[in-house]
Amino acid sequence: IDQELATGEYFLREKDKKKKKLHETKVKEAEAAARQKEERNKAFIPPKEKPAVKVKKAAEAKVNIEALKEKVRAAKKKKLGAPAVEEIAQKIVQKKKK
Repeated sequence: IDQELATGEYFLREKDKKKKKLHETKVKEAEAAARQKEERNKAFIPPKEKPAVKVKKAAEAKVNIEALKEKVRAAKKKKLGAPAVEEIAQKIVQKKKK
């Protein structure tokens, strides 16, 4: 009661007291909502993007055509995958001869 007398609230009407209390609670709620929104938005800060890598033009890159042809020829000579049935049969025959 002493605090109410000091601030002058003791002499206010009940209606005015309720309005003041309601106003204070709304202000507190608004501040709390602002803090919560700020906390939520911290998670949505996008990461820094790396600068895009520029693609070199074909004219800048010099390709040794002869070396490329040799690589293709060597790749054609390599046998890929499982050996053919005839090759297996020949190996079996050679082992039997020994």
